[in-house]
Amino acid sequence: MAGRPRKPTEIKVVTGTLQNYRANPNEPKPDRLVPMMPQHMSPHARAAWPYVCEVLDNMGVLTMADGIALEGLCEAYGDMRRGREALTRLGSDTYETVGKDGNAMRRAYPEVAMVQDADRRLQSWLSKFGLTPADRSRVSARAAQTDNPFAEL
Repeated sequence: MAGRPRKPTEIKVVTGTLQNYRANPNEPKPDRLVPMMPQHMSPHARAAWPYVCEVLDNMGVLTMADGIALEGLCEAYGDMRRGREALTRLGSDTYETVGKDGNAMRRAYPEVAMVQDADRRLQSWLSKFGLTPADRSRVSARAAQTDNPFAEL
């Protein structure tokens, strides 16, 4: 489906654009919970998981339904780190080669494309979780649920 992605209902409420006749009364509202880290993740992604979970949990936006998206965020970060480390080992983003006409040409290492792709994916995941300054203003965090039903009284 082409076009803009749908805005979450909580964002519509906060920005004042919610129209009740368009709201989904059966929209799922998962509980706040830090998902378990998958064991199959790459080492860099595994290293990022606790930090990202802590930040998102403190922001109040992490729920039990966010595990797969969180894995995508951490793996994109891990891919970017791996690519940058490879470029550091190579000592440059480019190498020199000789073209058909005999002239020297500079070409980018394949790791440059890997870093660029990972950076695009990382930016997308960061915005979905509201982890950039511009996106943070659009995200509405749910308050922590209390066990005491009389707490509001």
